[in-house]
Parts: sequence; C-alpha cells; structure tokens
Amino acid sequence: MVTQANAPAYHRSDDADTYKKNASFVYNPENTRAVLELLDPKPGEKILDVGCGTGELTRQLHALVSSSGDGGCVVGTDLSANMISAARKRGNDEGINPRVEVVDGHDLESWLEKQGLVGTFDKVFSNAALHWMKADPAAVVRGMSRALRPGGILVLEMGGHLNIVGLRSALHVALAQHGIDAATVDPWYFPTLASYSNLLLSNGFGSVPEARLVPRPTPLPRPAGLAGFLETFAGPFLNALPDDKARNDVVQRVIKQLKVDMYDAEEDQWTAMNCRLRVRAIKA
Repeated sequence: MVTQANAPAYHRSDDADTYKKNASFVYNPENTRAVLELLDPKPGEKILDVGCGTGELTRQLHALVSSSGDGGCVVGTDLSANMISAARKRGNDEGINPRVEVVDGHDLESWLEKQGLVGTFDKVFSNAALHWMKADPAAVVRGMSRALRPGGILVLEMGGHLNIVGLRSALHVALAQHGIDAATVDPWYFPTLASYSNLLLSNGFGSVPEARLVPRPTPLPRPAGLAGFLETFAGPFLNALPDDKARNDVVQRVIKQLKVDMYDAEEDQWTAMNCRLRVRAIKA
C-alpha cells in the first residue's frame, strides 16, 4: 500500500528523471531506427524537432547534419521546461549543443514568426510527442507546415489508433468507479490513418506519400513494469483523484485488470501493445 510519505509523483511525460528511468524505450535505437530512416537526415540540412524531450534524438541528428560545416543544424522544441533543462545539460555533457527551446506545439506557428524562422527548415521531425498535443491538432500541423520551405518534408511517429489498447480503457473504467469521467482528463490523441492524413492535407501539406499504423509490442523496463508506465505517463488521470489512497486504488485496479494480458510471469515482463502512426508528408 502506498502511503502519503512514499507516494509516487505521477507525470505526463514531462519529467526528465522519471522518463529516463521508465521510458527510455521511446528513444532507443531499436524503436527509432525506422522513423529515422524515413527522415533520412543529411549533412547541411536544417531540421526542426517538435516535442524533443530531453534531446536524445535531437543531439544525434544535430551531430549528423552539422558534420559538413555547411550550416546544418537541428532546433528542438518541447512544452516541458524540465525536459528542456535536461536536454541542455546533457548537450553540455556530451559536447553536442543543438538549440532547444520551451515551446508549446500548439503555439509553434507564432513562435516561428517571432523568431523569424518561418519557411527556414528543410525537414520537420517528431517522435512520440504529437499524441500529447490534443487541444488543437490542426494548429500543431499548421505550425509544422509553416516551419518548412516549399517542398519540405515532415516525418513523424506518434501513437495512432489502437495505441495502448486495453490500458487506456482500464484507466477510464477505474476512474469511473471513483465518480470521475476520464474523458475530461484524458490527454491522448491517437488518430486513425485517414483522419490524420486528411488533417495534413487540410493544413499546408500537398501530399502524404507514406502513412502506416505499425503495431509494436513494447517491453516495459524492469522492475517498475506497468507501475512505472503509470508513474511516467498517467498523471492526468491519477492526479484527477482526490488523494494518494484513491490514486493507489486506481493503480492497483489497473495492474490487476491488465496482468492477465500484459504480464509474462515466466519472464517477469510487462509488455504494452503500442500502435505507432508513422508518416511522411510533403509541404505544398
């Protein structure tokens, strides 16, 4: 039983230390190889990384595109000041220092205008971030389009339709048992292929030559397992509850409900069923 003294803090993918402990699978080579190959970064290119987090991929890309000395660079943006602070520190530690800024993806267009960066990027990249930008996905897409030069390329991977199927509904059911409509706090936007392709074509992109949903079973880091996932990502749900007793109740209900499908006792391994939306679009 979690007590007030040792109750975990629940986040929404915005705490650098918790993310590193429980969610490094988001940026590990195995899970990012395909989207980086689709991006196909080249020396000399200017790339905007939307939702860069702690900058693990931002630094990797920046080292590559700046290697020729032809002005290539990567600029990273993220809503979380904590993640951006960690990105700057890790950049200093590694000696790779792309520009990273605290920017809400919904306000990307106005930020680009203020910075004089409209139409200056060859490519826009985003990994595991856009599904958090639920308030106005069209505004996010317009901002990414405005960042690009004509013919520029957007490459992204995000949670798509059926992402974390089962886990999301378990949270909704558990909160309902406490009298809370989880739809009012659910932070996730997991679109279908058709709806997101239409969104792109209606907001500045001329074609979407590649779009696919990719099922990806994702082992959750030991020893935290599903509890670590909830600690890292489920804050909007759990923080809607009145106290730590209620939060602990929901966490235990969700773990008990999902253990039959998500937990392998022989391997002592929790696995989430992610379904990633991977897209390449070209600006009109």
